[in-house]
Amino acid sequence: QLMLFNQPLAQQGAIVWMGDNRSATGKGAVAAWPVYRNLGEYYLTKLRYHDAAKAYNTFVAQYPLHRRSPHFSMRVIEIYETGRFPQLVLDSKKAFASNYGLSAEYWRHFDVQQSPEVLSYLKSNLRDLANHYHAQYQDKAAADGKAANYAEATRWYEKACEKGSTKACVTLAAFLADGVAGTKDLARANALL
Repeated sequence: QLMLFNQPLAQQGAIVWMGDNRSATGKGAVAAWPVYRNLGEYYLTKLRYHDAAKAYNTFVAQYPLHRRSPHFSMRVIEIYETGRFPQLVLDSKKAFASNYGLSAEYWRHFDVQQSPEVLSYLKSNLRDLANHYHAQYQDKAAADGKAANYAEATRWYEKACEKGSTKACVTLAAFLADGVAGTKDLARANALL
């Protein structure tokens, strides 16, 4: 009965993909990840950026604790960068930082030392997020969002500082010492340096 429903879609050029997350071999994600990757890459060759990202994100949503999930999330960011979707890049970087920050559930199942590329990508994303919100904070045209942008910049600088970024620690210390948010915190600023 599903075939009758899908056949007209396929005749019109739609890609009809029916998957069973258990796979034919009963291996689930072990066998499924190449399918999601291939589908995402296929859509990317057709410049269907949202569909490509959705293929990867669907796998991540179904298998959040799979070893490939952070790599698929990294690929989503790359896809949105390629497609020049800055807001989606920003949103994807925030999701990556939340899902794969060192206190995330993912790292209760995997050793962070076995994933240096994910850790490096995390550090890079944290710096990017902090720099973005710092620039937004300084933008005079965005004066109405100044407090929110400061809070976001501070949040991401703190996370980047925790991951060992000296530049983020220095910038955060300057924020705190200068009282950028309205109150100075010299003790905390000194502790960062």
